[in-house]
Amino acid sequence: MRYFWKTIKYVLLGALAIMLAALVYVLWSSRDPSSMARLAVTPEALAAAEASDDGLSVLSYKGFDDRTYSQDGGIGVSRVTRLVDLDQFQLLVRYNDSYLKTVEETRAPVDYDPTERFVFTLQDDLGHVYADYRFVTEKTTRHSFVRLIFDGVELAFQYEKDGKSAVDRVGELRLNVYCREDIKDGEYPAAPYCYVYVFGDKAAQYEYPGAAGEIPGDGVTPGLRSGAELTDDRKDKAK
Repeated sequence: MRYFWKTIKYVLLGALAIMLAALVYVLWSSRDPSSMARLAVTPEALAAAEASDDGLSVLSYKGFDDRTYSQDGGIGVSRVTRLVDLDQFQLLVRYNDSYLKTVEETRAPVDYDPTERFVFTLQDDLGHVYADYRFVTEKTTRHSFVRLIFDGVELAFQYEKDGKSAVDRVGELRLNVYCREDIKDGEYPAAPYCYVYVFGDKAAQYEYPGAAGEIPGDGVTPGLRSGAELTDDRKDKAK
């Protein structure tokens, strides 16, 4: 009987060790890679930083710095930052392999790299759409990561009305997510596959703490590509 209870004890301890190891693995594999956690440094950001004695002003937005998700729960967005001097927004997109599998089950299979499965636009509540972006990617064991860089994103627009100057201010920004094969000859579908809100004018903002160390850093971020590359070669991609 004594050996029976010892066996039970060791079995339970072993099961607990396995559960703890599995939990550690899930947490480790779900973390943002260090390369994706840092700001991406574009040539323009590097030049502006080198020309400035005070460095660049970089803001993060409280309420959008923690990960938020698309309405279908599959696309997560975090690390929303704005390089004020360049009107540049950066954000980190993440989705896992099971979400990709779900997408593929409802559509024709494609041979795209997992990190290049989707195409993005940034849209404000005034109707302005930003389709040009640069990006850098990384694939981990279970997740695909895409750091997006949108330039020239204005948060206020001046215009003349009745001979007076007026300003329209952006209240919200959302990231539209499209399946890559749905973009035909540069034309986007009327509605995105899903979307995520990434900025609101009511969200508190604060200085991004890592800007001094990350810009200029070691120079331009390697692997930066243009989002146009994902829509230039669209034909014959679906099998």
